[in-house]
Amino acid sequence: MLRGANAAGGGGPPRAPVLVLLWLVFGGLVPPVEAAASRGGLQQIEEIVVRARKREELLESTPISITVLDDTALREAGVTRLDQIQDLVPNLQFNSGRDGQTARVFIRGIGPVDDLLTFDPGVGIYVDGVYLARAQGSILDVVDVEQVEVLRGPQGTLFGRNTIGGAINLTTVKPRDEIEAFAFVRAGNFGTVHTRAMLNLPVGTGVLEDKLFARAAFASQQGRGVAYNGLRDEHWTNENTVAGIASLRLVPRDDVEVLVSGSYAKEHTYARGAQCVVVQPPPVGPLVPPGFQEACAESEPFLFEADTSSLADLESWGVWGTVSWDVGRTGPLEDVLVKSITAYRRQTPAGREDIDMTRFNVGLISSAGGEGLNGSPGHQRQTSQELQVNGAALDGRLNYVLGAYAFWETGDRNAVTDFFIESPGSFRFTTDSSTQVDNWSYAFFGQATFDLNEWAALTGGVRWTEEKKGFAKRTISIHPSSDEFSIDADESALFTAWTPMAALSIQMPESLLEEAGLDHLLGYFSYARGFKSGGFNGGIQRGDPALLIPFEPEFLDSFEIGFKGIGWDQRVTLNTSFFLGKYDDIQVSTVETLVPGDPNSIERVIRNATTATTKGAEIEARLLPLDGMQVTGSVGLLDTSYGDFLSPSSITGAPIQRRGETFNQVPEFTSYLAVQYSFPVDLSLPPWLSGWLTPRLDWYYQSAVHFEGPELVQGIQRGYNLLHARLGYDFDDERSQIALWGRNLTDQAYFSSTIPLATSLGTTNRFYDAPRTFGVELSRRF
Repeated sequence: MLRGANAAGGGGPPRAPVLVLLWLVFGGLVPPVEAAASRGGLQQIEEIVVRARKREELLESTPISITVLDDTALREAGVTRLDQIQDLVPNLQFNSGRDGQTARVFIRGIGPVDDLLTFDPGVGIYVDGVYLARAQGSILDVVDVEQVEVLRGPQGTLFGRNTIGGAINLTTVKPRDEIEAFAFVRAGNFGTVHTRAMLNLPVGTGVLEDKLFARAAFASQQGRGVAYNGLRDEHWTNENTVAGIASLRLVPRDDVEVLVSGSYAKEHTYARGAQCVVVQPPPVGPLVPPGFQEACAESEPFLFEADTSSLADLESWGVWGTVSWDVGRTGPLEDVLVKSITAYRRQTPAGREDIDMTRFNVGLISSAGGEGLNGSPGHQRQTSQELQVNGAALDGRLNYVLGAYAFWETGDRNAVTDFFIESPGSFRFTTDSSTQVDNWSYAFFGQATFDLNEWAALTGGVRWTEEKKGFAKRTISIHPSSDEFSIDADESALFTAWTPMAALSIQMPESLLEEAGLDHLLGYFSYARGFKSGGFNGGIQRGDPALLIPFEPEFLDSFEIGFKGIGWDQRVTLNTSFFLGKYDDIQVSTVETLVPGDPNSIERVIRNATTATTKGAEIEARLLPLDGMQVTGSVGLLDTSYGDFLSPSSITGAPIQRRGETFNQVPEFTSYLAVQYSFPVDLSLPPWLSGWLTPRLDWYYQSAVHFEGPELVQGIQRGYNLLHARLGYDFDDERSQIALWGRNLTDQAYFSSTIPLATSLGTTNRFYDAPRTFGVELSRRF
């Protein structure tokens, strides 16, 4: 019988710590020694409720690979931004892009092909059930979040398009029926100051007394920046963000709940600094001025010279409402719950990017607005409506969810691209490009689980999706030395898809559990199909008709076997999964030279390539070996390979046969291990100073990654380790906490993104994540 569930998954170090963790799980520890008595008595892993199948279920009974991170797990791991959960989840990678605001997310090697307005993500991000359609602005501050669920593998049946790799669900905290408040401040090196504040109030009076509740939370993140532009005396990769969320919850009747929420966020930074690295002499003519590559070679990971003041500016806000009606029994149907989710979201991104990252005026892209060659800020607006019906039948043996979904989106971006080569035979290539999208999508879906008997259940479902992609492009050359050309395109395409799923789950009967010394064991086999939508090449600069042909959707058929177990009197959980994915019509980014020898004609375009295979395994474990002690770890193994596929070299531009090559941007191996131990401090201190001390260590390892093909060795990040630590002190009032924290304590230098310029400038830019950071944090609940 299920009595517990895994609260949080993680990832870990290279080999030795993971082997220790697996030995503890599989070899079995001796009966637990009674350490200092914990505040909750005998520790047991708590039951975790997930909404992965759009109904509430226990994690360990859900036949899906899921990692769940509740608010406690996020706080203890020092997570303040969504991309920081990468360490905690096997086979999950976050790339925050060149601006630090864009969520390029990969699960099991599946992710986006690009992050422009016209391209869709491969992993869906949801807040309270609301889909965030664009990569821009999806690296959210973790503000008043109750739980994060990371669903691995295609989620096309219940979540629809663009969840071919998986989905990330964030659930915010609902307003509660009592007065609560929270304040938090974190300070550290590089001028880091993070704040959080929350207030929860019952606000109903008169007929609304005990029926209306409000909650508001605020966050800010400020930091000087870890990269320094010596030419302009500016600190890049800095933090400058404010965000907030507010909610009203109305319970007019016991069976009806109305929840309305709104959020706002504003980020204004210098974006991320990068190291310029020389790859080869400029391959096409005199494209760079004298001394350019020498200046590039002087660049360092966190110290560089760029002549342009970079900018990353993003303002976003949204409002969403959920109405739930607990119908109960109606005819032969039981536990009927009807839910409506309505949402509107808008964001305005603006940016400026120094392409070459040197003191020379070589390349610039700007959508910052203002005078000169600066383009103008973009806009994106989305509206969505979802209707769900959950229920049961046949005395609870059949559980189902039915739904309909509609989505509308418009967006635009106006950017100026300026290349200026000041050398003999000076050359300038300047374009003003405007891109618009006008998209809609609607879908119908259903999924049901039938209990074949007390220990076996069969799940099946299907979704039908139809969507329209509208695309308009206006591009003109605006400098006399540029070749005269223009684009005036207005295109649209219609895509439809069926995305079925099926799963068989078998739960070990209670009589056998006792014989095996287990509390719970679930095994499952599942099949799921997902797809990422087709679209248009929104980044093109020239009017070649071939570039205006839409690329088609890509599809992934995934097969998975998994096991979820709890043992040792609910003090150990072990979840494993083994998966195989057959990938078809993959969307890949390639560089094409439309006119041989003409640098003006180089275009980065998206093509449907060929087939590919993904396969691997994931192991997640959590142990409570002693009262007060917690060990969490995970391992992710991933093997990806292309079929027959010709793609231009990242160095020469000549076609390369990619058959058998692994995917860009994803490692073959990740691991994670976290150990913490809470114990009371009794030093004859005044009662109000007594409390609990909790030291914690987190260790993450990732194997090598190539970002632009294995032939570009300067774009390969070798395997690396990260060590994080936290020392927390919780006062006995269970309201106050003080903690020391440190991240990347070994000061590992590693990059997580590149800009490949080898075919044009003979260089590449590498964007490094933060070096060693440390500080102190204080929090108080009222």
